[in-house]
Amino acid sequence: MSGQNKWKIILAFAAIYIIWGSTYLALLIGVQSMPPFILSALRFTLAGILLYAYCLWKREARPDFPSLQKNALCGILMLFGGTGSVAWAEQYLPSSLAAIIVTTMPFWFVLLDKKQWSFYFSNKIIIAGLLIGFIGVGILVGFDKSPHPFGGNSSMKIYGAVAILAGSISWTVGSLYSKYSPAKNSVLMNA
Repeated sequence: MSGQNKWKIILAFAAIYIIWGSTYLALLIGVQSMPPFILSALRFTLAGILLYAYCLWKREARPDFPSLQKNALCGILMLFGGTGSVAWAEQYLPSSLAAIIVTTMPFWFVLLDKKQWSFYFSNKIIIAGLLIGFIGVGILVGFDKSPHPFGGNSSMKIYGAVAILAGSISWTVGSLYSKYSPAKNSVLMNA
C-alpha cells in the first residue's frame, strides 16, 4: 500500500470517528432546544439539498421514479427509523449510552442478512468478534453512570433504549434492502 493511500485511509477513519462520533453529542445538545424529529428533519433536508446540488453540479444523472421509491424507503428506514430513534431517545438517555447501544448493529446485520448466513456462521472470527463485541457493549452499558442533562423520568430510559434497538434494526433492514435491491444512480445521488 502506498503512503498516499495509507493517509487516505487514516483520514477517512478520522473523519468517521470525528463526524459520526460527534453526532451523538450534537443530538444531545440539539434536543435540549428543539423537538428531536424536527431537528433530524432539518439536518437531513439541509444535507440532502447540499448533496443533490453537488450531484447536479457534477452532472450526475437524476434519479428515475423507481430509484426515488427505493431511496425513499431506505431513507425512511435508515434516517427516520435509525437516526430519528436515536434523536428521540437522547431526550432520556446520555449520548454515551445511546452510542453504545447503537453498537449492537453488527448483530442485527448478521442475524437479518440471511443470504450471508453460511458465510457469517462458518467464520469463527466473525462469531468471536460478535461475542467479544457483545460482551464489551454489556460491560460499557453496565458501567455507564453518566448523568443525563434533563434528569426527568428514569423509567423513560428503558423506552429510549428500546427505541434505539428498534432503530438499529430499522437501519439494518434499510441497509440490506439497498444492498440487495440497489437503485440505478450513483452512490452520491442515491444518498
